[in-house]
Formats: sequence, structure tokens, C-alpha cells
Amino acid sequence: MPVVIYWATAHTQSQNRLVTLIGEGSENGTAITSPAAVRISLDAAADWTSGSTPTHISLWTTTSGANVPTETVRAESGGNLNVYLGNVNAANGSVYTGNVSASGNVTSANVTTGNISASGNIDSGNLSTGGQIYSAGNVTVNSFFYVDPVDNTVMIASNSIVACSVLTMNATTSFVVPTGNTAQRPSSTYTGMVRFNTTQNNLEIYDNNAWTPVGSTEFTVISDQQFAGDGATVNFTLSSTQTTNSCIVSINGVVQIPTLAYAVAGTNPTCVLTFTEAPALGDVIDVRQITTTVTVMQIDNVSGNAIVAASPTASQINITGNLVATVNSTAPTLVTNQTMSFQLVSNTQLNILVRGSDGTTRSVALTLS
Repeated sequence: MPVVIYWATAHTQSQNRLVTLIGEGSENGTAITSPAAVRISLDAAADWTSGSTPTHISLWTTTSGANVPTETVRAESGGNLNVYLGNVNAANGSVYTGNVSASGNVTSANVTTGNISASGNIDSGNLSTGGQIYSAGNVTVNSFFYVDPVDNTVMIASNSIVACSVLTMNATTSFVVPTGNTAQRPSSTYTGMVRFNTTQNNLEIYDNNAWTPVGSTEFTVISDQQFAGDGATVNFTLSSTQTTNSCIVSINGVVQIPTLAYAVAGTNPTCVLTFTEAPALGDVIDVRQITTTVTVMQIDNVSGNAIVAASPTASQINITGNLVATVNSTAPTLVTNQTMSFQLVSNTQLNILVRGSDGTTRSVALTLS
């Protein structure tokens, strides 16, 4: 049977519409008379059923033996492309539009659009969007970026899923974390933040209280402190902050059992070793205190505007901000042939306070222009 195309202008209660029928049949504004299989309509002002959408071109199809058409594809004047009963498939081409919405899959070599919404999968080569991407299925971009909504995970470089991971980088190369100096730290902090500090030259993490360096050199120091028993005293103040398990306590060379024989509580300078029974008169109490320390290259405040740092290359200490010293009666005294040296850079001023033998403090300012 030859294809007959009917051109007609149909009028409904909401708008005028230019209609093209492909196949024999007629159209009365609400229905296609079989056997016409396809209707293409150009709606001049609004949707033919509700009158609520902008001007658009629609493709209407009917099922076998049905007269009432179903809107399958719509291209709106606002730039939206809606596919209601199928997929958007441009595997060998590109999609350029405002928004893409499909009840099935969206497959294309390249997609440049505003928002993308699909109830199926989104599979694309290059994907460029100025809005949001929503998919009930998987999102795959150029076989490099994968989103799996079932496992709530994002994968990069391959789609190999790692359990309980929201982001997996399946690569052997590297990734670059945010990088900046101390003054460029985020103004709003959150526990778990990670960045590389170029001032301190180390990776750092925010631990709910402060920025803490990661990977700094740690080493353990064991110090020794001894006491003498008198038959009555059970409490002995330690010289460092310890716990019951960080001390090795012995009496006359006999190692004591933690918790059973003694306990440690508090922080320096009020960290106290307490025995369950007072050591006898003349007993030698030996406490080995174990402390793990970290090599510190820099001390700075939260704002990053007051820093004392050891130079990683030169034999010097670098100070950012003002160095303020409090003069007191025990301040050092220079005698004959003794000197105190300061190095000034251009446009800086050194204020010197000197306490004389008469107890009067005098000041002098040195400026290097």
C-alpha cells in the first residue's frame, strides 16, 4: 500500500496545530483514525490536551488497532528533547539540546546539553552539561567515568566496584589533592578534609580540632624516673603525661602488674602514679615512661599569620608575624665582647627594649629602609 501524507490544520479548544499524517487516515484534533500509524504535529501555542507547555513539535504513534495516539517524542521551543516511550540513541553522532529526558536509555557519542534525565542508563563519549545528570541506571562517560546508583559508588578509569567505597580510582598513576599554603586553608573546616600544605611541605588532614600533618616522622622516647618508698605514700607525680599501659613500673627490680598493682591518671604536670599498696620504706620505685613524639618543622596559628618554622635547607628559623618578647628581671645581660645579632630585611623595623641596672626599661627602634 502506498504511503499517503495528509496535511491538515486542526483546531481544538486550546490552540491551532499543523498536522501531518503518515499513512491513510484522518485526524480530528484528538484522535487518529486507523490505519494511520504516525502523526507529526506542530503545536503553535500549547499542549493539545492541557494547553500548559510551550510551542513544540511532537511525534504521535498508535498501537495496532488503536485510534487514540500516544505522544512518543517531543522537541520543545525551550530546547528540551523528551522521549517518552523509548531511548535516545545517537551512538555514531552527537546530541546538542537544552535538556534530554528519556524513559529508556540515552546513548550517544557526544552529548552537550543542560539537564539529562533517564530512567535507564546514560552512555556517552564526551558529556558536557551545565545542569544536572539524573539516571535510575548507570552513567558511563567515555569508558572512564562510571556512576552506579545501585551500589552508590563512583568509579574512575574502570568500572571495577569496591565494596563500601563511594569513590574508587582504579588507576596506577596518581591524583592531585587541593594544594596551597597555610594562609590558604579553607575558611570553613570539616572533619576529614585533606590538602597539601606548601608552607609545611606535607599532606595535612583536619581532625575536628586542628589541621594535623600526615606522614610526619614519629619516634618513641623512654624516660626514667625514680622514687623512694616510705611505707605510707601511694601517690607519686610523674614528669610527663602517661597512662597505666604506657608505664613500666618496678619495685626493687620486680616489674609490677598494671591495674592490679598500680594505675596512672591525669596529664602533666598532674599526672599521678597510684599504688594499691604503699611501697615499703627503702623500696626503690623505678618508672619507665614511654612517649611517642612527632618531628615538628613548623608551629603556626589557625589563621596562618603567625608562623615559626625551621628552614628545610638553610640553617635558620623563619618567623612570620611579630616576635614579641616579655622583658623581666631575669633577662640575659650582655657583658664585654658579647653580641646579639639580628638580620633585617628591607622595610622592616626592630624594636629593642633594654632594662638598665637602675631597673628602668628603655626602648630603641632600628629601621632598615
